[in-house]
Amino acid sequence: AVKLWSPEFPNLYNITIKLYEKHTNITTIKTFQNSINNKLHQFRLFENAFGVHNHQKLDEIESYIGFRSISLCGSSIKQICLNNEKYFMLGVLDQGYWPDGLYRSPTDSALKYDIVKMKSLGFNTIRKHMKIESSRWYYWCDVLGMLVWQDMPASDSYYGYEVELSEDERLRVIRDSILNTNNIELDYPHLNLSINGTIMKSVQEQEQEQERPVFLPNTVNGHQKGDQRSLESKLQFEYELKSMIDTLYNHPSIVVWVLFNEEWGQYDTLRLGVWLKYYSGQSRLINAVSGWQDRSVGDIRDVHDYTSQIELPLVNTYDRTSRAL
Repeated sequence: AVKLWSPEFPNLYNITIKLYEKHTNITTIKTFQNSINNKLHQFRLFENAFGVHNHQKLDEIESYIGFRSISLCGSSIKQICLNNEKYFMLGVLDQGYWPDGLYRSPTDSALKYDIVKMKSLGFNTIRKHMKIESSRWYYWCDVLGMLVWQDMPASDSYYGYEVELSEDERLRVIRDSILNTNNIELDYPHLNLSINGTIMKSVQEQEQEQERPVFLPNTVNGHQKGDQRSLESKLQFEYELKSMIDTLYNHPSIVVWVLFNEEWGQYDTLRLGVWLKYYSGQSRLINAVSGWQDRSVGDIRDVHDYTSQIELPLVNTYDRTSRAL
């Protein structure tokens, strides 16, 4: 049986994929061997003697794969489950600074050292905050067994650009209705959704129709009420958001995508949060807003409390049957 991946047992399998000319007759035998003590064992493909060597091999790649699930479990109160078992994530926030290279690590072993050190201190989760690391960092998280919450780096402003608008109620109705339907179409480059014929408008359409302006609620640090996030800024953010997911998608260690942090540059949270959930499928949980301007979308209600006495949100302030705290 396939051994599942987890921080306690980071089982991985090597894979080799070979591409041959069309009509090549290949019979394969798949042999699974689980990894023990972080050693990667082989997922083998054996070619038989049905003429495969008489045809040109066009390409070959070697990689690895891990099998795991991440989900919400429970009925009245949702909790995070790893491989269908309740799992408590004890983590650190890592901004990836280095004393001699700022955002660039000096060596590959330095990337590994940090993760090993965090595990030795009892942590099983890292939130990679406001940074996308090199592939080697995620590789070591996969191999060593470390869960990752991956942030989409903020841009544009430390302050949010959206307030509660009447259109949000319409979008919430759409969001709730799609939980029981498969009639969903994802559109790129507009990061748009079409759900049962109802379209959640892209940023270009919003700009053209001036239907949904996004305003700063107050004057803060030189930002005047009425300031808007530019169309160019939105498009760049959404392009990089999709690029991040497409680049990091296959790492089993990444279990949560974080869309916005503490309202930094926050806008169109419902549209982007719903898009992100359905573009990611079932492979990740979505934390649409980490702290402050919660918009009731995604899988996680994220509370930031910097006081000496932590106060959790009241039960009736968020839907505990659909999101985990």
